[in-house]
Amino acid sequence: AYASIGLAALSTSSSASIQQENSTGLKVGLGYTVFLNEDWSARMDYHQFSGDSALLSIGLNRYFGPTSGNQ
Repeated sequence: AYASIGLAALSTSSSASIQQENSTGLKVGLGYTVFLNEDWSARMDYHQFSGDSALLSIGLNRYFGPTSGNQ
């Protein structure tokens, strides 16, 4: 499990009739990684950007190259 904090920049534009916005603000996040074996892990992250936008992501990661058991 982990937590993160930092600065984020957000820029929006569209051909639809919305107002273009550019802003910089605080980003906080939480996440958890589960290692399935030496080559694979599953990860879930949640990030909140300046209180008005959020991102939830779920991923499957594959690791390449030598592992500590093969060196």
